[in-house]
Amino acid sequence: LYYRIPIVKPLYEFGEIAVKFNKMCDELQETIEREYIGQIKQKKAEFNLLQAGINPHFLYNTLEVIRVKAIDCGNDEVAKMIVDLANLNRAIVKNGAFISIRKEFNICEMYADIFSFRYASSLDYEMDIEPQIMELGIPKNLLQPIIENYFVHGIKNKCNNNRFAIRGFLTEGDICFVFEDNGRGMSKEQEKKINTNIKCVNSETKSGYGLLNVQKRIRLIYGEMYGITLESKEDYFTRITVLIKAMTCSELEANFKSPQRY
Repeated sequence: LYYRIPIVKPLYEFGEIAVKFNKMCDELQETIEREYIGQIKQKKAEFNLLQAGINPHFLYNTLEVIRVKAIDCGNDEVAKMIVDLANLNRAIVKNGAFISIRKEFNICEMYADIFSFRYASSLDYEMDIEPQIMELGIPKNLLQPIIENYFVHGIKNKCNNNRFAIRGFLTEGDICFVFEDNGRGMSKEQEKKINTNIKCVNSETKSGYGLLNVQKRIRLIYGEMYGITLESKEDYFTRITVLIKAMTCSELEANFKSPQRY
């Protein structure tokens, strides 16, 4: 499939056949490579899930020891945080690659609850998700990194009215999530740099675990039309919008296995 017939101009009958032949080989090669890459990534994901299924038992047992110790010391708040962390980890590890939006937001809420212990009365958050999208599917743990991004980069530690809100709604066959906070925000230069990186992300991008990781996963599963956008103003707000296609978990599974997703 790597061979191509040399094209000599002007084109006659054989030249036009050669052009079509070369185009056919290009398409076949692209399809085979995509399917091969897709299978490799799927196998790698399955292996990671199997590996992750072993490690939590040690983590759960360790957390339980720490929880009991916290109760013995009279620190019920720390004990509750440990329970929440164990439940969060269990929710992330179990199930498949795609879960319902309801389950995804249960994970998000557990994560936010853990941080709310630290910030106590200085943090207020709201999750407003339309009921009709709750049973639709989403890649597991797609939204939690965005909330984590807020706690790491956005929240004002010395502020007593930190707020963030998440809205989820259906729009013309797609699902839109809007994350907005009143945190530190970012400069125009930072905003432009992040948006440029998000826009240019591809399968070769080293994306870590933050916004680029979310964008990379969305592009892989839903295609170039979907992804995240960011707006921000320093010391005022950050708004992150996530757009994905409205699909069930079964449709997502079938779509991910098909080379047509590219």
